Amino acid sequence: MKTTMLSSPDDPRPHTLRRGGRSSALSRLRRLWRSEKGVAGIEAALVIPLMVFIIVGTLELYQYFRAASILDRAAFTLADGVAMQRELFDGGTCNKSDNICTYGAIAQDLLTPLNFSANGWVIISAYAATEPQSGWNPPPVRWENGPEWTRDYSGGGGGGGSAPASLLDPSSGFPPANDGDTLIAVEIFYDFVPFAMSAAFWETLGGPRRMYSRAFYRPRFAELRELS
Repeated sequence: MKTTMLSSPDDPRPHTLRRGGRSSALSRLRRLWRSEKGVAGIEAALVIPLMVFIIVGTLELYQYFRAASILDRAAFTLADGVAMQRELFDGGTCNKSDNICTYGAIAQDLLTPLNFSANGWVIISAYAATEPQSGWNPPPVRWENGPEWTRDYSGGGGGGGSAPASLLDPSSGFPPANDGDTLIAVEIFYDFVPFAMSAAFWETLGGPRRMYSRAFYRPRFAELRELS
């Protein structure tokens, strides 16, 4: 049986006891350092928010680019449909291809599954080229600064928010103009609504909330410079 004895400060045995106590504390520290208790909880606290952010961000980007693709397709389809007409009428029952209002009415179907009735607008315009001038070094034929006619249609008759103004600038972004040309231009505006939990992040990121697409087509069979 081991007996612990007290001795004077000059006795080396107390030093031996103190070294033993220090070794025991270091041993406990080593065991604590090597322990894996609680590691899974810490990892989960760090990884789960990051994974949720990545998943929501991926879905948000998918929704945004899908909406952009739908807008592009709808703009080209509407411009192509208008450009195929031999004559266009203003008004009517909006159920015939030669009624200009028909193309505002079918925009909802073309933009499905987007909520065009609450957040969308369509602007359809016709631009004409300037008349060629005679003389020495005449100016080139270009597009007129303003449209021959324009019609805008809001989803559901009102849209969500203020109706946008046309963003077209004939001096830039238009295809080259030729003598006697007419150009049908279709613009689509759509207010993109992100998920509620990522709306603040989307605004901080600076992504555009109002999306925009446009398409141009030259009329195939008639100039279509006027609406009957």
